[in-house]
Amino acid sequence: MSLGLGVLGVVLGHGPTDGAFFVAALAAYTLGRQGLLHLRAEPRKTRLGGLVTSALAALVFVAAVVLLAR
Repeated sequence: MSLGLGVLGVVLGHGPTDGAFFVAALAAYTLGRQGLLHLRAEPRKTRLGGLVTSALAALVFVAAVVLLAR
C-alpha cells in the first residue's frame, strides 16, 4: 500500500510517463513477493525459479528507473 501511495504522489507531481511508473511498481512488488516466498515453510518446486524471477524483476526495475530519470 505504501508503494502505491508513493507512486501516486510521484505521478501527481510529475505526470504519467508512458507506463514506466506502472512497470517500476510491478517490478518492486514482484521483488517483495519473492522475498516473502522465502519465509514460507513449504519447499520450492524449482531450485532456480525464485532466483531467476528476482533477477529479472530487479533488471526491469532498474530499467524503469533509468527511463524515469531521463
